Amino acid sequence: MQLTLLLVMTHSPLLLIWAAVSSIYQIGGVVATPLVLLLAGALLFVFSIGYGGIARRVRYQGGFYAFVRRGLGGPAALVVATVAMAAYLLQLAVLQVYFATALSALVDMTFEVQAPGAIGVAIVVCCALGLGLLRFGTMMRFLLGLAALQVVALLWLTFTALSRPADGALSGAGLNPSWLLTGSFGLALCMALTAFVGSETGAFYAGEVDRPERTIPLATSLGYVVTTGVLVVSAWALSVAAGPESIVYLARSFADPRITEAVPLAVPVIGGLVDANQLEGAMRSLLVVLVLGTLASVSALNGGASRLLSAIADNGHLPHRFAGRNGVPTVARLVGPLVGGVIALAVVARDDRGITLVLAVTAGVCMLAVLATTSLATTNWFLRRDDEETGFFGWEGHVTAAGVTAVAMTCVLLFASSRLPGALSPYSRTLPTWFPFAYLIATALGGLLWGMTVRHRKYSSDG
Repeated sequence: MQLTLLLVMTHSPLLLIWAAVSSIYQIGGVVATPLVLLLAGALLFVFSIGYGGIARRVRYQGGFYAFVRRGLGGPAALVVATVAMAAYLLQLAVLQVYFATALSALVDMTFEVQAPGAIGVAIVVCCALGLGLLRFGTMMRFLLGLAALQVVALLWLTFTALSRPADGALSGAGLNPSWLLTGSFGLALCMALTAFVGSETGAFYAGEVDRPERTIPLATSLGYVVTTGVLVVSAWALSVAAGPESIVYLARSFADPRITEAVPLAVPVIGGLVDANQLEGAMRSLLVVLVLGTLASVSALNGGASRLLSAIADNGHLPHRFAGRNGVPTVARLVGPLVGGVIALAVVARDDRGITLVLAVTAGVCMLAVLATTSLATTNWFLRRDDEETGFFGWEGHVTAAGVTAVAMTCVLLFASSRLPGALSPYSRTLPTWFPFAYLIATALGGLLWGMTVRHRKYSSDG
């Protein structure tokens, strides 16, 4: 259960409502967004079946880096690791920007002082570096306390929204398949899949949990189930409170960069649910929970990213100082907060909300490519070996799940490559709309060059 908690907190529940749900409505424009989230969660649960199958048999802390190495070879593994690390760095930067923005709003609301975003970034970097020193068990207790606050806030927001429906009665339009084609289903599905970044990091903790062959597959599947439940219920609750068709308009209008005081979708919805004399107190409480939850997400995601670097160093492809001590990263845990912090400082200095959206989408697109490649590697690995466990719950079920996931995610990526730039154009003033796929291609080529260099050095030393 501890590992499941860690995976869920890589994207804390309130942060999902504040950022992910808003972005999905904003880009996809689908009234039935809760149903899209359910379908995305179902696809990722299928992914976890194949992922869990190989995790039971390949017990190595490198996670999908080790899986791709077994299934497709060393160069491909370094390509995947490079793309994944590049995605994690962007995601950490985005989380730090969210932290700084929420903290500035909280300070302004409480003390009527405009706190620069750079101060918030510096605070979250220092806190993340400090939390990185905690042992796994201590970190879990810290996350458990913050998760309890998230649950309280989530329950309050959900029940308040459902008790005051916009149309006077609970609406099921958000879960009705007939509303899937009101916007772009493909874009909405792509955005929904990007909301789960971090849930795949469980295999990085193979050396720190009991019975990893059982714990990692179970925790990964449960992590996807819990996150899906949070996303579906919260999106449906917001849809009921704002009105199924009105919520798309709200998401797009309040995120318009031409509006000076643009805010996340949850803010106007909450404003319509709470009495005017209680609104400031409710928003202040939610901001406190959001700030703490975002800090937890930074720490949890950095734990996975640092272990990925440590695993690469253990294989001799990075300086030995990045390798872990007794399976726990030391120097590697500094990389995420510091590099992400530099990116976050550049973002807050530009004061362009569109940059954060584009960077979040870029991180999600990169992870979709990583998961698709991991599924392909899993399929290839199972097909090449003689496994005694047959049947649906044996290797045949695992290879089927991995194959389906690889095909489905590749199709989503191909569709998004043609439609996503146009969908981002109204919100991107600084970064070009083709940035997500240019970043993916550039990091993949960099990883390929790295992998071929490593192979050449190996052959040179052998010969």
